[in-house]
Amino acid sequence: MPRLTISIPNPTDATSFYRGIGPLGELLRRYDNLRWVTIQSHDWSSTEYTDCLFMQRPHTKDELIVALMYKENSIPLWIDYDDDLLCVPTDNPTYPIYSKSIDNIKKLLSLADVVTVSTNALQKRYSEFNKNVIVVPNAFNSRRFKHKIENPKPRKKIIAWRGSKTHTRDCLSQAEVIIKLANEYKDTDWQWHFIGDIQWQLTDHMPHEKTIWSEGMDIISYHNYIYELAPAVFIVPLEDNEFNQSKSNINWIEATMAGSATIAPLWEEWNQSGIMPYENTYHFESNLRSILNEKALIEQRVKFSRDIILNDLTLEKVNTKRVEILENFLGKKL
Repeated sequence: MPRLTISIPNPTDATSFYRGIGPLGELLRRYDNLRWVTIQSHDWSSTEYTDCLFMQRPHTKDELIVALMYKENSIPLWIDYDDDLLCVPTDNPTYPIYSKSIDNIKKLLSLADVVTVSTNALQKRYSEFNKNVIVVPNAFNSRRFKHKIENPKPRKKIIAWRGSKTHTRDCLSQAEVIIKLANEYKDTDWQWHFIGDIQWQLTDHMPHEKTIWSEGMDIISYHNYIYELAPAVFIVPLEDNEFNQSKSNINWIEATMAGSATIAPLWEEWNQSGIMPYENTYHFESNLRSILNEKALIEQRVKFSRDIILNDLTLEKVNTKRVEILENFLGKKL
């Protein structure tokens, strides 16, 4: 029986849902001869019952030592990244962590037998350190969220945003427009929902009775929450920088499968037929105003996006790339 050892720093992290335990758990459901072991303490004995080591977003010195140990014992190393950790912006709360880990990350990349990433931009970036970088996009779990496909809800007059304090500068990039429109349409039925870390730099200047904040929640609760919330649109304000250019379009996938349209930058990763794209602040405002004026063809855009996701970005389909990687390592079919 193939033995996949997994080393994941935080299994409850949302990235683990898309990049670690989430997709690998689906493989366990499908293949009876595949199992994994999550090891907290690695030593020589752990290499005796491992056929492949998977590491999600490794960056520390200790993780580098673990990777070296498995490589020295001829165990294939599979590393996965969903962000460009080599250029985390200084305003990002994780900057102090990753800025000190750049050398470790480069060494880890060079050690890996395969590196999987979520976007083409990340592939180009990390290919400087490893020639076997494969794009495995984030995907929608159609088994877990089957109800979202079969029972879409009517839209409500809600503009939604989700994120953490890592996106404060991103929100500020479109703050003037958001604050202006929130006040301009304060006498209508439209509401503004912020999910995650409160962006007080915006909300303090928006009509309080129309501005609602929900605390961050676990990933499954979040998916169910936005499905029930049924916003008309999710806005994705992103500052134009190298770090953001490599980001995946998870927000679009989540919004679409909850039945909402998406306003996002006109970048490669977000260049999808159902997205309302913006190249600058003027376009961002124009798109948002069309929503508020109820002139945007939301249902049509959501349908375009859902068709793309259900045809190409279901976890069942995307996971075939992970199966190919494992079969290549193991030298046999699962």
